[in-house]
Amino acid sequence: MSCPAFLFTIKGLRTNSANVIKDCVCKMWNDKGTTQFIQDGITKMEEMECPNAIHAFQAFKDSMWVKALETKSQGGLQKPTFNVFTNGKFINNTNAWSNI
Repeated sequence: MSCPAFLFTIKGLRTNSANVIKDCVCKMWNDKGTTQFIQDGITKMEEMECPNAIHAFQAFKDSMWVKALETKSQGGLQKPTFNVFTNGKFINNTNAWSNI
């Protein structure tokens, strides 16, 4: 099973830069709480899945990209929306995917 590429949408920020959004998402994924959450999830996996899981999660995070959508509010004011994607093929465990 291949997991989907689309993860989530970010709205309401004052930037038009997909790179700024990507940097923010990377910071959140690499913070202490998220890192601990991933480690906790890995320890709950079957023993044979654990060795590859750390590399799979890193590859998953590294594959992330952001697409800026040129959305506007009423009156034509720019109101950028950003869709965040990753390569879902790196996560083959449905429980891990659900937790993500």
